[in-house]
Amino acid sequence: MSDVPPVDDSDAFVEPITVSSQAGLVRAIVIPRTLEMYTVTNQELEALASGPQSVHIGFLGTSIGALLVVIVALLTVQMDRTTHGLFLVGMVLSVILTAYFGIRAVLDLRSAGNQLSTIRSNRRIG
Repeated sequence: MSDVPPVDDSDAFVEPITVSSQAGLVRAIVIPRTLEMYTVTNQELEALASGPQSVHIGFLGTSIGALLVVIVALLTVQMDRTTHGLFLVGMVLSVILTAYFGIRAVLDLRSAGNQLSTIRSNRRIG
């Protein structure tokens, strides 16, 4: 047993358990955990579940991807004036959509965070 390194188990509930096996010694240490519970209404739970998974986040990713595709095409492909103009219009549209969906996604995430902090501050059990 002298080949087992010492383990700092000052935070353990129970003494470390050492078990012999064919592969060697195994040490299991139980670490204490804290469980906090909050009361939540159905509406609050629905709002928390739907907040971070907002559709705006998905559209933000799509509009960023479209913007990158248009920029790369403008920088790398030889186009006539009409096609180049259409790609510029697409780029402007992608910038507007990216800004809109970015703002909406940030607002949705902040709203979900505010709801969570409200629940934590007002409804703690114990």
